[in-house]
Amino acid sequence: MGEGQMLLRLQEVDLELARINKGLEELPQREKAAQVKTALKGLSRDLSHLAGLRKDVEMEIADNRLERSATEERVTEAQATAVEAQSDYRALSDLELKLTNLAKRLEKLDFDHAGLEEQLEGYLAKEERAAQLKGKLEQQEKALVESFKRDANELLVRRKGLHEERAQLVEAIPEATYNRYVAAVKRFGGQGVEQLVGNRPTACRVALQPSSYSDLKGKRGIVECPYCRRILVLDEEDE
Repeated sequence: MGEGQMLLRLQEVDLELARINKGLEELPQREKAAQVKTALKGLSRDLSHLAGLRKDVEMEIADNRLERSATEERVTEAQATAVEAQSDYRALSDLELKLTNLAKRLEKLDFDHAGLEEQLEGYLAKEERAAQLKGKLEQQEKALVESFKRDANELLVRRKGLHEERAQLVEAIPEATYNRYVAAVKRFGGQGVEQLVGNRPTACRVALQPSSYSDLKGKRGIVECPYCRRILVLDEEDE
């Protein structure tokens, strides 16, 4: 294979690699998996927030129970002094007021406790729903990743073979010619090499003037297209 033919093949390989990479990027599972991953991150934050709220309510319930227990003890103590206070009107009045206030406090604690229990049930229900949704999303993410691997495998195998062929071509092409190719590909967006078919280059498609065609006719190897300045490959004998 001549130098020009190697350049043409290298360009074909590079264009095919670009198509494969684009195909991998455009596999629908990739975007869907990214969306699921983002949803999982948000859900994990929600679960952490819910867990914090639940723990706060559980602490309030525990404090409520401790205070209720202490208040009940105060009621018992107050009731124990009732017999002694029967002969003292003022002491009895104070005792009744104290028991009334303690009863009101117990009523308030019971009311608060019911509200806290309701909050706790709500947070627990939300946590359970969020955990179930997280499990479903994790299964969906796993299925998408497996599906992506299956669909991408053929492209990846093809890409590996092309990279190996490309390495062989680059090694065989003279360094100066390869650098020229890289510059042309960059300048012309991937199509930096063309071939002369008849009197028309395959990329720019501008018919050569008779004088230009006459100058090129019979030559071999690579030259510069007089119109577009791409690398122009002329007929080459097989080596």
